[in-house]
Amino acid sequence: MLRTLPFNIYYYVVTITAAIVAVPLLLMPGNKLLWCYLTVYSKLVRFGFKHLNRSDLDVTGLENLPNNRPFIIAAKHSSEGDSILMLNSVGPFRAVAWKGLTKIPLVGLILKKIDAIFVETCGAGQTDKNRLHELALEAKAENMPLLIYPEGRLVRLSEDDKLKSGVFYLYEELGIPVVTMASSLGNIWQARDLKKASGTATFEFHEAIQPGMAKEEFMALLTTRIKDRSSELFEKQRSLGQGLS
Repeated sequence: MLRTLPFNIYYYVVTITAAIVAVPLLLMPGNKLLWCYLTVYSKLVRFGFKHLNRSDLDVTGLENLPNNRPFIIAAKHSSEGDSILMLNSVGPFRAVAWKGLTKIPLVGLILKKIDAIFVETCGAGQTDKNRLHELALEAKAENMPLLIYPEGRLVRLSEDDKLKSGVFYLYEELGIPVVTMASSLGNIWQARDLKKASGTATFEFHEAIQPGMAKEEFMALLTTRIKDRSSELFEKQRSLGQGLS
C-alpha cells in the first residue's frame, strides 16, 4: 500500500483539481474545449501511472479501429482507469455510462456535457431502448466511437459476470461495426482499490465485427474476445511476476 501511496495521492489530487477547473468549460457552448481538456487530464493520469506507479500501458490493435466511420468499442471493465486511459489511447468517444455517476458532484455534469448516454448499467442491460437508440444515433451522426462495457459494471478479478445483451441491440439497430477490447489493466489497478501492483497492462483491440451476425454467435464471440482473452492476459502478467497476487 505504501508503494502506491504517491500515485494514489497524485491521481486523486489531479482528478479533483481537474473537475473543479473544468467548471467554466461546462458553461461554454459545445464541448470541444472540454474534450481537449479531458484529453490533457488523461495524459496526466497516464504520466503518473507510469512514473509514480512504475507501470505502463501497451496498446495493440489500433489498426483495427475503422477510419472515418462510426463504430462501437465493446471493452473489458475491471478498473476505474479504463475510460481515462481509453481516452488517452483512442481519443474522444461517446460513452454508455452508469446512471449512478450523475450523483457524483461535478463528474455527472462533465459526463452530461460530453453527451454520455446514461443507462441503469453501463452494459445497457436495463434502460429505455427508445432513448438509448436516439442517443446512439446522435453518436453515429457525429462519427464518434461509442464505448460500452458489456459486463455492465466494474468487475473484480474474482467475479465472472455474464455479458449484457445491450451491446447487441446497439450493433443490430445501428448497423455499425463492433471492435472488442480485452484488457489486463484490472490486474494492476483493480476496480477502485487503493492497492495497486506494478507492471505493464495491455489494451488489445481486435478485428472489427461487421454488421449482420446473429445474436448467439455475436455474444459468444464477445465472451471469447473480452472475457476469455482478458483472463489470458491476466495469466500472462502473472507468469512474468507482475500484477496483483
